[in-house]
Amino acid sequence: MNLKLSSTINITLSPKTAQMGSSAHFVIDFDCSGTDPLVTVPLKNLQLDAITECWTGLQSVPDYHHWQCFHNHEFLLAKVPASMTTTALEELSLDQVTEEAYSAIFELMQQLGYPHLCRTWNYFSDITASTAHPHNRYQLFCTGRSRAYEKYQAPLHYPAATVVGLPEDGLHIYFLAAKHAGHAIENPQQVSAYDYPKQYSQDAPLFARALLHETPSQSLFFVSGTASIRGHSSQHIDNVMQQTHASLDNIQALIKTGQEKYALDISDLSQFTQFKVYIKHAKDLALVKSQIQQRCGQQAQCIYLQADLCRTELLVEIEACRIHNNLS
Repeated sequence: MNLKLSSTINITLSPKTAQMGSSAHFVIDFDCSGTDPLVTVPLKNLQLDAITECWTGLQSVPDYHHWQCFHNHEFLLAKVPASMTTTALEELSLDQVTEEAYSAIFELMQQLGYPHLCRTWNYFSDITASTAHPHNRYQLFCTGRSRAYEKYQAPLHYPAATVVGLPEDGLHIYFLAAKHAGHAIENPQQVSAYDYPKQYSQDAPLFARALLHETPSQSLFFVSGTASIRGHSSQHIDNVMQQTHASLDNIQALIKTGQEKYALDISDLSQFTQFKVYIKHAKDLALVKSQIQQRCGQQAQCIYLQADLCRTELLVEIEACRIHNNLS
């Protein structure tokens, strides 16, 4: 691959055995065991087959191997080193570790020349647990992220994001940045997360509901982790089927906004390249999966993961990505 010419990326799902020992691509393994050299997010994969997520079209960045850092002419994709996150939590509070991790992200973006944050994934343990502070762990995470934004991102431009809970100790963050800015997209049926009332967090969750990034060769549409929320209130308490449909309705609303504002080239849920579906209770897999297939098509590429969510009443959260290569 010629790095100077390449400005496209792609995501594929493949059996874990096909990627064992691979260092040529940014490969994410969703696995509670975490025993191989891939980028591992310790969440339980609820499917029978072990699946990895492989990002292609990128090359490893020399001298940044500890970051598991890849790039091409347009994009930078990297995972924050465990020494800055999971190991650091042994001595620092979650807000301090989050602030230092995001500060390091912004510094890396500046050093390598990718100033625009497009998409982040954040996973940490005990997401709704109380702390010695007045705030729970999710709220502490939001505070640390906000402090880093205040230092490094002016004016503020928010990426699409996912924040969900892990079953074990640690903080895992990986992100996609770009040389050119994307378009943040909000859902008119939801209060923007960064405008949430303080009952949810002293420092608001700083993310866009979706982000559209376009180059002459490619269009990428990233939908943040999306749950059963209207306005700023959770809907359909204790009903996982209705929560699944409400989440998909919210994603459909983002498609409509993208079409109206930016001529987004997608009209239907079945056109997404990939979904990640986070389910609080493993027993709900069959029901959630059947609703996803009903709304998104039998051939929808999905990863189903068990995870705690940022509100105790939420039972399912869905993120999506659409990658479209423009014809030359």
